Amino acid sequence: MPIRITGEIASGDGGMLNQQIVQIPVEAEATNIPQGIDVDIEGMETGQAVHASDLKLPAGVTLQVEPDTLVLQVIARTMEEEPEAEEGAEAAPEAPEARAETSDAGDRRSEGEQAG
Repeated sequence: MPIRITGEIASGDGGMLNQQIVQIPVEAEATNIPQGIDVDIEGMETGQAVHASDLKLPAGVTLQVEPDTLVLQVIARTMEEEPEAEEGAEAAPEAPEARAETSDAGDRRSEGEQAG
């Protein structure tokens, strides 16, 4: 059964949506199978999550997964990007010098290996 996301997460805290599953197994009578299950994420903030037990299922439809199965969550985007940006900013000025030294040393080794 496809999970259809509606709404938008709160944009003020820099979070991003991390969807763990896009389809969820359900059991229903053949004449009562829904087209999909809607999950409203409107206003969700970093740290909030939706588990299988939170899904609103039509009458006669039952989940075929554990109720605590994580469907989606809002995770912090800034925590992942800031450390990389800081490290990248510090490493950028050092990188050309380091590369030049490595290149020279590599060339010397290559010449020595070829000559020997």
